[in-house]
Formats: sequence, structure tokens, C-alpha cells
Amino acid sequence: MKEFSLAAPPPWVKVNGGLAPDCRLLLAPATVAAGAKGKFKLSVQSKGGTRLYKGVQISLANLSGNLSISLGGDHHQIEFGEGCTGHYDLRLWRKSSVRIGRDTTANGVRIICDHSDVEVGEDSMFSDEILLQSADQHPIIDLKTGSVINNQHRRMVLAEHVWVGRGATVMPDVSIGRGAIIGTGALVTRSVPATSVAVGVPAKVVRSDTTWSRQFGKMDAQAQDLLDSYQDQPDT
Repeated sequence: MKEFSLAAPPPWVKVNGGLAPDCRLLLAPATVAAGAKGKFKLSVQSKGGTRLYKGVQISLANLSGNLSISLGGDHHQIEFGEGCTGHYDLRLWRKSSVRIGRDTTANGVRIICDHSDVEVGEDSMFSDEILLQSADQHPIIDLKTGSVINNQHRRMVLAEHVWVGRGATVMPDVSIGRGAIIGTGALVTRSVPATSVAVGVPAKVVRSDTTWSRQFGKMDAQAQDLLDSYQDQPDT
């Protein structure tokens, strides 16, 4: 990884707003090359006004596409694994993190974090107009006690080889298991087991013992591994 300060990024990286010199940008050599050739575009915007946000670290190994990052706080952590491609819109408030596994692709996904973490496993696939809403963003107040009832740190986890269909929304505190499929327009409000298909509003599991492949008409490596694991299970 080649390290830069976000206060002095490479010329092809657009940074707007105040970021302290300790905010770091780590780029894989392939990402630096892609950016210099115009194949990968990165923009980072700070929402702090005159305040300089501190302790932000962004580590990228993307090969192509567009990544837009909006920051509203200190100490955010963002990481994209090797071989990621596509279009991502990240919006983070308070102390939050986003980690995207290697070889993940996206036609268009917005990820919202506020005092929350989002983790996506390797070789996942997002269609377009997708929203990962990992937090409520505004306080919900119990009028009997005056207390905020949703101020806990939240976490969303998508395991390896998850396919999320066009226009789907995934809500806070949800986990989606390895190899699962989320249907077009689904609203995911509860966790989805591995190797299952969930569709609808709210999303419900309509099929189990199912996965998907990137390659038309045949297995890819992830699907084959899931098939092998499934067939190796003892009969019950």
C-alpha cells in the first residue's frame, strides 16, 4: 500500500472540507494506476465546516468505478479489499466503519453509517439503487422517561458471496448469510440465513438450499465450494 495524507492526496483524488493531517489514505499500486488512468474516481467530502476531522483512515484496493465518501465525524475506518469494482456512495457520521471484502462488485449501492459498522464479505454482488441503512440516524425518544432508546452502536454483516437485487434495502442490525440472494425491491428487516432466497416487503425467506453464480450457465468457484460443502453433509 502507498500511504498519503488526506490533506495532500494524489491529484486525481478530490477532497473537499477539513481533514487533519493525521487522516490517512492507503492505496494499492493497482488503485493508484487505475486512478491515474481515470478508471477509478475517488471523492472525499468532510461535513465539518471549519472543524478538522481527525483519525480517519481509508484503505483501498479498488480496480475501477466510482467511490464517493461523505464524512461527519472523527475516527472513521473504511476498507475495500483487492479487486473491488463498481459504484459506491458511503455516508458516515460519528465513529463508524465500512469494510468491503475482496472482489465485491456494485452497480450502485449507498451505505449509511451513524455510530455503526457495515461489513461485506468477499465476492458479494450489488445491483443498483441499493441502500444499506445500518443506523436510524436520528434519536428516538421515550416520552415517559426522556431517554434515547436507539443510541447503541449498530452492526450490519453481509457474509461472503451475497447477491443483493435491484432496489433492495437492508435495515440496521441485520446479518445475511453466505451465498444468500436478496430479491429485487426487498426490504430486509431481519436476518437472512445462508444459502437462502429472501424477497418481499418485509423480506421473507421463500427458498432454502440455494445460491448463485456470476458465470452464466455454470458454477463459479464460490458456488462450487458451497455445493461441495452441502453435498458433504451427512444424511439426517
